[in-house]
Amino acid sequence: MRSSSRLFSLASAALLACLALSLVTSSGAEAQRRRRRAAQQTTDTAETDRARSLFAEGVSLVAESRFEDAEARFRQALAIRDAPAIRYNLASVLYEQGEYPEAQIENERALAAETVPDAVRTAAMELRGHIAERAAYVTFELAGPAVGGSISVDGYVLTQPGLEIPLSPASHTVVVTLSGAEVARREVEVPTGEHRTVVVGEAPVVETPVVPGRSIDQEDWFWPVVAGGGVLVVAVIGVSVGVAATSGTEGPVQGNFMPGVITWP
Repeated sequence: MRSSSRLFSLASAALLACLALSLVTSSGAEAQRRRRRAAQQTTDTAETDRARSLFAEGVSLVAESRFEDAEARFRQALAIRDAPAIRYNLASVLYEQGEYPEAQIENERALAAETVPDAVRTAAMELRGHIAERAAYVTFELAGPAVGGSISVDGYVLTQPGLEIPLSPASHTVVVTLSGAEVARREVEVPTGEHRTVVVGEAPVVETPVVPGRSIDQEDWFWPVVAGGGVLVVAVIGVSVGVAATSGTEGPVQGNFMPGVITWP
């Protein structure tokens, strides 16, 4: 009996020890999870603050007409936080620099976001109209050694060759690369409102008649062609710091921008 009692006591002690160890382990694991969550929240907050700071720098650079520098800040902010306000502002400075193909894509991505602030939607719709009003529309086709190559316009690689894209009314450099080597290059210049097919490679340039209606961009969106002239005004979306913009203050930007202020969450 004593032996049985002793064995029972030892078994009970072992069970209690296992339970205690399990509780300690569970408690330690939960504490670890809490620490990880806290660390992640701290990192997320720091990243969001960094994106806000870059965004604000970009808006300030636009106010100085330093569009290329502003573009760099908006791209950095977008890499951290994908927000419609950032995409719209990036589209705006690309537009100002005459980089219509990417400006159009970024602007449409801003509009297509799941949640778009009203101020961003309004400004992006206006920018859509401005691009359509000023752009020429070109479809690129490849011939000879250029067939199967990758097309870039002014350094921007077209993701869907064969679709009509908007170009600013200026001279543009079209380069075709294949297996990392340049196989064709040409300069293209088209006036506002014209629709043209340009063959890059051995074949000569082929022009097609202007076709009224809608044009297709790189993401297969349809654009209305806006008729009429007038001053083009594009709003740059700024960061709200909790203080309303002072009414009656002249915009600090010379050119086509008119700064606005929204709350970027």
